[in-house]
Amino acid sequence: MALAEMSGRRIMEMVREDLKPSKILTREAFDNAIRTGMAIGGSTNAIIHLLALAGRAGVDLALARFDELSRTTPMLLNVRRPASI
Repeated sequence: MALAEMSGRRIMEMVREDLKPSKILTREAFDNAIRTGMAIGGSTNAIIHLLALAGRAGVDLALARFDELSRTTPMLLNVRRPASI
């Protein structure tokens, strides 16, 4: 219940701040998402979804950017679901 209330309060703060996705979904934010996905051995589906989201947000994101960032992003762990699922 406490988390639900805190979430609701934050949502209302964001409305008052006029905080919109376009203010958050920046090139830097996408770079961060790409690096995070690579660092945890993320799914290739993330590439498809990030490209689609960037396109909707008006952020120029090409596959080459994934390659550029992969060259300097270490893989810290490999998060996978068990084969039995």
